[in-house]
Amino acid sequence: MKLLILFLSLISLTALSLDLKLPAEQRWATGKGLALGNGGVATVSDLSALQVNPANIAVKQDYEMSASYLWASYGRDVWRAGVKDSKSSQIAGAIVYTGFFEDYEPITDSSQKGDSAVESRISAAFASKLGKLNVGIGGDYVQAFKNNTAEIEKGVTFNVGLQMNIGKSIALGASAINLANKRFQNVSPQAYRAGISWVAGGLMVNFDYHHRERTPDENSSYSGLISEQLLSASAVFEYQKYIEVMGSYGKSVAKYDDLQLVGAGVGLKTDYFKLSYMVGWPNFSQKIKETQSVTASALIKL
Repeated sequence: MKLLILFLSLISLTALSLDLKLPAEQRWATGKGLALGNGGVATVSDLSALQVNPANIAVKQDYEMSASYLWASYGRDVWRAGVKDSKSSQIAGAIVYTGFFEDYEPITDSSQKGDSAVESRISAAFASKLGKLNVGIGGDYVQAFKNNTAEIEKGVTFNVGLQMNIGKSIALGASAINLANKRFQNVSPQAYRAGISWVAGGLMVNFDYHHRERTPDENSSYSGLISEQLLSASAVFEYQKYIEVMGSYGKSVAKYDDLQLVGAGVGLKTDYFKLSYMVGWPNFSQKIKETQSVTASALIKL
Protein backbone atom coordinates (compact mmCIF):
# COMPACT_ATOMS: atom_id res chain seq x y z
CA MET A 1 0.00 0.00 0.00
CA LYS A 2 2.85 2.40 0.82
CA LEU A 3 4.40 1.73 -2.57
CA LEU A 4 1.08 2.48 -4.29
CA ILE A 5 0.71 5.79 -2.42
CA LEU A 6 4.28 6.75 -3.32
CA PHE A 7 3.69 5.86 -6.98
CA LEU A 8 0.50 7.94 -7.16
CA SER A 9 2.27 10.86 -5.46
CA LEU A 10 5.08 10.79 -8.02
CA ILE A 11 2.51 10.80 -10.84
CA SER A 12 0.76 13.86 -9.39
CA LEU A 13 4.07 15.69 -8.88
CA THR A 14 5.23 14.93 -12.42
CA ALA A 15 1.94 16.33 -13.74
CA LEU A 16 2.89 19.71 -12.31
CA SER A 17 5.22 20.42 -15.19
CA LEU A 18 2.39 19.85 -17.68
CA ASP A 19 0.07 22.42 -16.12
CA LEU A 20 2.50 25.26 -15.40
CA LYS A 21 1.42 28.45 -17.11
CA LEU A 22 3.07 31.35 -15.32
CA PRO A 23 2.09 34.67 -16.95
CA ALA A 24 4.84 36.47 -18.84
CA GLU A 25 4.44 39.51 -16.58
CA GLN A 26 5.52 37.39 -13.62
CA ARG A 27 8.00 35.05 -15.33
CA TRP A 28 10.26 37.45 -17.23
CA ALA A 29 12.20 40.45 -15.97
CA THR A 30 12.44 43.56 -18.12
CA GLY A 31 15.62 44.52 -19.99
CA LYS A 32 17.74 41.46 -20.85
CA GLY A 33 15.61 39.25 -18.61
CA LEU A 34 13.79 37.43 -21.40
CA ALA A 35 16.90 36.52 -23.41
CA LEU A 36 18.97 35.58 -20.36
CA GLY A 37 16.25 33.61 -18.55
CA ASN A 38 16.46 36.08 -15.63
CA GLY A 39 20.14 35.16 -15.35
CA GLY A 40 23.13 37.38 -14.67
CA VAL A 41 22.50 37.70 -10.93
CA ALA A 42 26.12 38.82 -10.51
CA THR A 43 26.48 41.17 -13.48
CA VAL A 44 23.36 42.32 -15.36
CA SER A 45 22.97 45.99 -14.50
CA ASP A 46 20.18 47.23 -16.77
CA LEU A 47 16.61 47.61 -15.52
CA SER A 48 16.15 43.83 -15.30
CA ALA A 49 18.23 44.12 -12.11
CA LEU A 50 15.15 45.33 -10.24
CA GLN A 51 13.68 41.84 -10.52
CA VAL A 52 16.90 39.82 -10.68
CA ASN A 53 19.27 41.54 -8.21
CA PRO A 54 18.68 45.16 -7.09
CA ALA A 55 22.33 45.53 -6.03
CA ASN A 56 23.39 45.43 -9.68
CA ILE A 57 22.00 48.87 -10.53
CA ALA A 58 25.10 50.28 -8.80
CA VAL A 59 27.58 48.19 -10.83
CA LYS A 60 27.85 50.68 -13.73
CA GLN A 61 27.66 54.45 -13.51
CA ASP A 62 25.17 55.61 -16.15
CA TYR A 63 21.74 57.00 -16.91
CA GLU A 64 19.22 54.80 -18.69
CA MET A 65 15.69 55.18 -20.01
CA SER A 66 14.03 52.03 -21.34
CA ALA A 67 10.71 50.84 -22.76
CA SER A 68 9.70 47.31 -23.70
CA TYR A 69 6.72 45.37 -25.02
CA LEU A 70 6.16 41.65 -24.43
CA TRP A 71 3.96 39.44 -26.59
CA ALA A 72 3.06 36.95 -23.88
CA SER A 73 2.94 33.16 -23.96
CA TYR A 74 0.21 33.26 -21.34
CA GLY A 75 -1.96 36.13 -20.23
CA ARG A 76 -2.20 39.64 -21.60
CA ASP A 77 0.62 41.35 -23.45
CA VAL A 78 2.79 43.50 -21.18
CA TRP A 79 4.47 46.90 -21.55
CA ARG A 80 7.11 48.34 -19.27
CA ALA A 81 8.89 51.68 -18.98
CA GLY A 82 11.63 52.68 -16.59
CA VAL A 83 14.57 54.92 -15.74
CA LYS A 84 17.84 54.41 -13.88
CA ASP A 85 20.33 56.90 -12.44
CA SER A 86 23.51 55.41 -11.06
CA LYS A 87 25.78 58.36 -11.86
CA SER A 88 24.63 61.57 -10.18
CA SER A 89 24.85 60.25 -6.61
CA GLN A 90 26.62 57.62 -4.52
CA ILE A 91 23.23 55.94 -4.18
CA ALA A 92 21.89 54.50 -7.44
CA GLY A 93 18.17 54.49 -8.05
CA ALA A 94 15.81 52.93 -10.59
CA ILE A 95 12.08 52.56 -11.18
CA VAL A 96 10.01 50.51 -13.65
CA TYR A 97 6.26 50.70 -14.34
CA THR A 98 4.43 47.63 -15.67
CA GLY A 99 1.05 47.93 -17.37
CA PHE A 100 -1.31 46.31 -19.86
CA PHE A 101 -3.23 47.60 -22.87
CA GLU A 102 -6.00 45.04 -22.41
CA ASP A 103 -8.46 44.78 -19.52
CA TYR A 104 -8.23 41.83 -17.18
CA GLU A 105 -10.94 39.22 -17.65
CA PRO A 106 -11.66 37.04 -14.60
CA ILE A 107 -10.84 33.39 -15.20
CA THR A 108 -13.98 31.28 -15.69
CA ASP A 109 -12.46 27.94 -16.73
CA SER A 110 -9.12 26.16 -16.63
CA SER A 111 -8.35 26.89 -20.29
CA GLN A 112 -7.81 30.57 -19.35
CA LYS A 113 -5.30 29.78 -16.62
CA GLY A 114 -2.14 31.74 -16.98
CA ASP A 115 -3.30 35.36 -17.12
CA SER A 116 -1.79 37.71 -14.55
CA ALA A 117 -4.25 39.20 -12.10
CA VAL A 118 -2.05 42.31 -11.82
CA GLU A 119 -3.61 45.65 -12.75
CA SER A 120 -0.28 47.49 -12.49
CA ARG A 121 3.10 47.10 -10.83
CA ILE A 122 5.71 49.70 -9.84
CA SER A 123 9.17 48.30 -9.09
CA ALA A 124 11.83 50.49 -7.47
CA ALA A 125 15.30 49.94 -6.04
CA PHE A 126 18.24 51.76 -4.47
CA ALA A 127 21.79 50.48 -4.30
CA SER A 128 25.16 51.65 -3.05
CA LYS A 129 28.73 50.40 -2.71
CA LEU A 130 29.84 49.38 0.78
CA GLY A 131 33.49 48.49 0.58
CA LYS A 132 33.81 45.71 -2.00
CA LEU A 133 30.09 44.97 -1.89
CA ASN A 134 27.23 46.50 -3.81
CA VAL A 135 24.11 46.35 -1.63
CA GLY A 136 20.63 46.87 -3.00
CA ILE A 137 17.13 47.09 -1.56
CA GLY A 138 13.85 47.59 -3.34
CA GLY A 139 10.32 46.43 -3.74
CA ASP A 140 7.14 46.35 -5.76
CA TYR A 141 3.93 48.28 -5.26
CA VAL A 142 1.26 45.96 -6.65
CA GLN A 143 -2.35 46.55 -7.62
CA ALA A 144 -4.01 43.20 -8.28
CA PHE A 145 -7.50 41.79 -8.72
CA LYS A 146 -8.60 39.97 -5.58
CA ASN A 147 -9.80 36.36 -5.74
CA ASN A 148 -10.64 36.49 -9.44
CA THR A 149 -13.07 39.42 -9.00
CA ALA A 150 -13.12 43.08 -10.09
CA GLU A 151 -12.04 44.20 -6.60
CA ILE A 152 -8.55 45.73 -6.46
CA GLU A 153 -6.14 44.85 -3.66
CA LYS A 154 -3.02 46.97 -3.08
CA GLY A 155 0.20 46.24 -1.27
CA VAL A 156 3.99 45.96 -1.36
CA THR A 157 6.68 43.28 -1.48
CA PHE A 158 10.40 43.69 -0.79
CA ASN A 159 13.63 42.78 -2.59
CA VAL A 160 17.25 42.65 -1.39
CA GLY A 161 20.51 41.82 -3.15
CA LEU A 162 24.30 41.66 -2.85
CA GLN A 163 26.97 41.83 -5.56
CA MET A 164 30.76 41.67 -5.42
CA ASN A 165 33.49 41.80 -8.05
CA ILE A 166 36.54 39.56 -7.61
CA GLY A 167 39.33 41.01 -9.67
CA LYS A 168 38.50 42.24 -13.15
CA SER A 169 36.79 39.14 -14.54
CA ILE A 170 34.78 37.37 -11.80
CA ALA A 171 31.63 38.56 -10.04
CA LEU A 172 29.33 37.00 -7.45
CA GLY A 173 25.72 37.88 -6.71
CA ALA A 174 22.73 36.80 -4.62
CA SER A 175 19.21 38.11 -4.17
CA ALA A 176 15.85 37.51 -2.50
CA ILE A 177 12.82 38.79 -4.43
CA ASN A 178 9.22 39.38 -3.27
CA LEU A 179 9.75 38.97 0.45
CA ALA A 180 6.71 39.59 2.70
CA ASN A 181 4.43 38.51 -0.14
CA LYS A 182 1.79 36.55 1.79
CA ARG A 183 -1.10 38.60 0.39
CA PHE A 184 0.29 38.56 -3.14
CA GLN A 185 1.86 35.13 -3.59
CA ASN A 186 -0.41 34.51 -6.60
CA VAL A 187 1.12 37.43 -8.53
CA SER A 188 4.45 37.97 -6.72
CA PRO A 189 5.99 34.58 -5.93
CA GLN A 190 9.15 34.61 -3.83
CA ALA A 191 12.40 33.91 -5.65
CA TYR A 192 15.93 33.34 -4.37
CA ARG A 193 18.86 33.53 -6.75
CA ALA A 194 22.64 33.17 -6.62
CA GLY A 195 25.16 33.30 -9.40
CA ILE A 196 28.69 33.70 -10.64
CA SER A 197 29.76 35.51 -13.80
CA TRP A 198 32.89 35.72 -15.90
CA VAL A 199 33.54 38.79 -18.05
CA ALA A 200 36.36 39.19 -20.54
CA GLY A 201 36.48 41.58 -23.47
CA GLY A 202 33.11 41.55 -25.17
CA LEU A 203 31.95 38.27 -23.60
CA MET A 204 29.92 37.77 -20.42
CA VAL A 205 29.05 34.26 -19.19
CA ASN A 206 26.68 33.65 -16.27
CA PHE A 207 25.88 30.58 -14.18
CA ASP A 208 22.89 30.96 -11.87
CA TYR A 209 20.70 29.01 -9.45
CA HIS A 210 17.03 30.01 -9.17
CA HIS A 211 14.68 28.86 -6.41
CA ARG A 212 11.15 30.21 -6.94
CA GLU A 213 7.91 29.48 -5.13
CA ARG A 214 5.20 28.34 -7.47
CA THR A 215 1.87 30.05 -7.08
CA PRO A 216 -1.27 28.20 -5.94
CA ASP A 217 -2.67 28.57 -9.47
CA GLU A 218 0.37 26.81 -10.90
CA ASN A 219 -0.06 23.97 -8.43
CA SER A 220 -3.72 23.28 -9.19
CA SER A 221 -2.99 19.54 -9.35
CA TYR A 222 -1.29 19.52 -5.94
CA SER A 223 -2.41 20.89 -2.58
CA GLY A 224 0.93 22.40 -1.52
CA LEU A 225 3.39 24.92 -2.90
CA ILE A 226 6.22 23.16 -4.75
CA SER A 227 9.36 25.17 -5.37
CA GLU A 228 10.87 25.63 -8.81
CA GLN A 229 14.59 24.78 -8.67
CA LEU A 230 16.51 25.75 -11.77
CA LEU A 231 20.14 25.88 -12.89
CA SER A 232 20.81 28.18 -15.83
CA ALA A 233 23.66 29.28 -18.06
CA SER A 234 23.52 32.46 -20.12
CA ALA A 235 25.87 34.58 -22.18
CA VAL A 236 26.12 37.97 -23.86
CA PHE A 237 28.56 38.51 -26.71
CA GLU A 238 29.31 42.02 -27.98
CA TYR A 239 30.66 42.31 -31.50
CA GLN A 240 32.39 45.52 -32.62
CA LYS A 241 30.50 47.40 -29.86
CA TYR A 242 27.45 47.65 -32.12
CA ILE A 243 25.92 44.16 -32.09
CA GLU A 244 24.91 42.21 -28.99
CA VAL A 245 23.95 38.53 -29.10
CA MET A 246 22.33 36.90 -26.06
CA GLY A 247 21.27 33.37 -25.16
CA SER A 248 20.33 31.17 -22.21
CA TYR A 249 19.33 27.69 -21.17
CA GLY A 250 17.92 26.58 -17.83
CA LYS A 251 16.88 23.15 -16.56
CA SER A 252 15.13 22.04 -13.41
CA VAL A 253 17.21 20.09 -10.91
CA ALA A 254 14.11 18.81 -9.09
CA LYS A 255 13.23 15.16 -9.74
CA TYR A 256 9.50 15.93 -9.96
CA ASP A 257 9.89 18.51 -12.72
CA ASP A 258 11.05 18.59 -16.35
CA LEU A 259 11.01 22.37 -16.74
CA GLN A 260 13.41 23.81 -19.33
CA LEU A 261 13.78 27.52 -20.09
CA VAL A 262 15.34 28.74 -23.31
CA GLY A 263 16.00 32.36 -24.34
CA ALA A 264 17.77 34.23 -27.11
CA GLY A 265 18.12 37.78 -28.34
CA VAL A 266 19.98 40.21 -30.56
CA GLY A 267 20.57 43.92 -30.07
CA LEU A 268 21.83 46.83 -32.12
CA LYS A 269 23.57 49.49 -30.07
CA THR A 270 25.44 52.75 -30.18
CA ASP A 271 26.92 54.81 -27.37
CA TYR A 272 23.52 56.40 -26.78
CA PHE A 273 20.82 53.97 -27.91
CA LYS A 274 20.04 50.24 -28.03
CA LEU A 275 17.24 48.29 -29.72
CA SER A 276 16.83 44.61 -28.83
CA TYR A 277 14.60 41.76 -29.95
CA MET A 278 14.29 38.78 -27.60
CA VAL A 279 12.39 35.53 -27.41
CA GLY A 280 11.93 33.09 -24.55
CA TRP A 281 10.29 29.70 -24.13
CA PRO A 282 8.86 29.24 -20.59
CA ASN A 283 8.89 25.45 -20.90
CA PHE A 284 10.81 24.30 -23.95
CA SER A 285 10.40 20.60 -23.15
CA GLN A 286 6.62 20.92 -23.48
CA LYS A 287 6.86 23.02 -26.66
CA ILE A 288 4.89 25.81 -25.01
CA LYS A 289 4.40 28.94 -27.11
CA GLU A 290 7.23 31.47 -26.86
CA THR A 291 7.13 34.97 -25.40
CA GLN A 292 8.60 37.70 -27.60
CA SER A 293 9.83 41.15 -26.61
CA VAL A 294 11.14 44.34 -28.17
CA THR A 295 13.10 46.67 -25.89
CA ALA A 296 14.38 50.15 -26.71
CA SER A 297 16.87 51.82 -24.36
CA ALA A 298 18.41 55.28 -24.35
CA LEU A 299 21.76 55.66 -22.60
CA ILE A 300 22.37 59.24 -21.58
CA LYS A 301 25.95 60.41 -21.08
CA LEU A 302 26.45 63.80 -19.50
